[in-house]
Amino acid sequence: KAEETLSPMHVYALQAGPAALVSVMFALSTESVGRAMDQLTPPVVRMISLTSVSAISLNFLGIFSLRDLGASMQQIIGKLNTICTMALSVGLLGETLPAIVLAGSGIVLAGVAIFEHGKRSSPESPTLSLAPPEDKQGNQSDEESHVHGTCGDSEETSRLVLRSAETSKEAERRRAV
Repeated sequence: KAEETLSPMHVYALQAGPAALVSVMFALSTESVGRAMDQLTPPVVRMISLTSVSAISLNFLGIFSLRDLGASMQQIIGKLNTICTMALSVGLLGETLPAIVLAGSGIVLAGVAIFEHGKRSSPESPTLSLAPPEDKQGNQSDEESHVHGTCGDSEETSRLVLRSAETSKEAERRRAV
């Protein structure tokens, strides 16, 4: 059986409750509720609101980019995120980095370059064919199509097949009208 994938909204709904619960538990265990309420002024409330909107927006951005880019590309972006943060801290804040950190950053960048080069020059080209499946006697069925071939990301392959099938259905509907 094929596994059903969760939409980004389902993933967010599954993680939002537990994340909020952990945040509230942490705040209650480390902060004084009375002192926090005393310090709650309109500028502080605005800042908390902006921070919350920013965090939720970035969470949605991460979920949708994971869906669109795939897990392996998301990992590469995560690795580069650290290097970009370091570069910004050096450029904007004037921080200095130890030589071992610079060497580690170079190794990460080299690894990303090797991975991307290997991905592009892979002997297995991402070929797809939408051939009807065969039954046990070798006869082809017109009911549904399967993907045959290779592709780096099976989720991406599924999306390509679904988009192709949706486009075919739309074209058939237009011809019928």
